[in-house]
Amino acid sequence: IRDPRATLEDCRRRYGDPFLINALNGPLVVTGREDLIREIHGANPDNYLPFATQTIVPLLGGGSIFALVADEHRRERK
Repeated sequence: IRDPRATLEDCRRRYGDPFLINALNGPLVVTGREDLIREIHGANPDNYLPFATQTIVPLLGGGSIFALVADEHRRERK
């Protein structure tokens, strides 16, 4: 928590890239590889769900763009 960048760098050295960490709101895949980042951003967004909705919804509400999925998310982004 005090130095997340160093912690993530240590995990990358230890486990390779990408790696999985167990965050407070569930498992999270972390990568810094440009090829994987492009693949993720180029993939069908319906394959992914928002991360940390249990934390986001109480703070920002269920209508927050960070908590929406699929058509609702696309509509609000416009």
